[in-house]
Amino acid sequence: MKTRPAILVLCLGIGLALALTIRALPARGQTGILVTNADFSRSATLGSSGSLTAVIAAIQARILLDSTDANRIIPLPAINANLSQGLQQLAARILISVADRNASKILSYPRDLIGDHTAPMLGAPATLPDSGGVAVVWSTSEWATSAVDIGTQSGVYTILVADPLYAKTHRVIVPGLISGRTYVLRVRSVDRSGNIAQGSEISFVAVIRYTVNLPLVRK
Repeated sequence: MKTRPAILVLCLGIGLALALTIRALPARGQTGILVTNADFSRSATLGSSGSLTAVIAAIQARILLDSTDANRIIPLPAINANLSQGLQQLAARILISVADRNASKILSYPRDLIGDHTAPMLGAPATLPDSGGVAVVWSTSEWATSAVDIGTQSGVYTILVADPLYAKTHRVIVPGLISGRTYVLRVRSVDRSGNIAQGSEISFVAVIRYTVNLPLVRK
């Protein structure tokens, strides 16, 4: 019978502590910070940035969730018209039609998107003897394809050898020429934006380098 007052006081203390804790909790839907069992606490006001606030205010939300059991959709703003047209001109880099067949497309960069309307500058072409024919070499000021037109009469080209890979130093082997005969040639290069550079026609005498393998004879 003597322990009942102590038990009553303990119950009142626990109830008071629970009541104070419940009052300290933030209301549903509101933000807050709950600190319990701390010796002391302090708060500080954070400074604001006007320029940063303006930038954040200009950002449109991509995904907006109102609450855990409901959501709403905001339409995305349209892409700039010029950028949209440029993106539509981008050709596929890798095209797979079906599992057992594929096709390729020429790589190109839209002029309107990249802003490149200048053809590459061509270095003077030269011919070199090669075991597979005649090597035609030249350089370009930017990455571009390689093509050589060759014929026996000025302005009439009956042979075309091309390389679709982009390069700055170009080397094209032209087979089937007759050593000692005079030919005319013209080089062409196309950059990644489709700008075409065409060199002037030059003449050359074909020199073919032949490789002869002699048998090894032992005594």
